[in-house]
Amino acid sequence: MKNGRCPECKHQRILELPSIPDQTGSHADAKLGAKVVPEFLQGPDPVVGQFSATICLGCGFTQWWTKDPEELLKQNLPGAQLITGPDQGPYR
Repeated sequence: MKNGRCPECKHQRILELPSIPDQTGSHADAKLGAKVVPEFLQGPDPVVGQFSATICLGCGFTQWWTKDPEELLKQNLPGAQLITGPDQGPYR
């Protein structure tokens, strides 16, 4: 949808949310992500794998995006598993 067209309904009005606020109420400016770094270790950005979204204003279809997904491999995410597909040749 980042190309300006919904893959579901072909609508051309897309809303992009660069960050998704945490709705827990604990921090007004907290961002939603795959992992929040403990407060005593926080740098300028306490969220690893920060989420953003694009939303079709025609049908409501939503796509989630993750900032710096490779950084998540360095984290100890409980229950997370890396799934790799089979090697593919020159043909699909």
